[in-house]
Amino acid sequence: GNPPLHMMERPPLFTEETPIAPADSYSVGKVWMEAYARMLSFQNTGVSFTGLRIGVVRLNDNPADINDFSTAPNMIQPAKRFEKLWLFHEDLVQLAELCLVKSNGYQIYNTISQGPNASGVYIDITKAMTELGFQPRN
Repeated sequence: GNPPLHMMERPPLFTEETPIAPADSYSVGKVWMEAYARMLSFQNTGVSFTGLRIGVVRLNDNPADINDFSTAPNMIQPAKRFEKLWLFHEDLVQLAELCLVKSNGYQIYNTISQGPNASGVYIDITKAMTELGFQPRN
């Protein structure tokens, strides 16, 4: 089969419109919450919802620290995968602040700290950059 996305030099980019394919019950719960929020937002309830599909956020804010990956022992090359999905603490704070000020209605944003042109990145954050003004640390 195909290699894992984080092992590809030029993987396909996933946008907020890419069809969702949850791989486990944790992911199903996140997808369910997005669908429930969408329903509430479109039923004239006055509820506004902004969902952040956050990348990897770890206590040690360093994607190069392989000692921080001990919770993923069965994952193939967790450091390489996490590096491609990393979200620095300061970028997460920036996104939360931007959402509080600029977002309304129902919105979903992909959020990692690497722009869509970075080598091997497969999560597209263009929407957060253009609509919210997100400027990742990279």
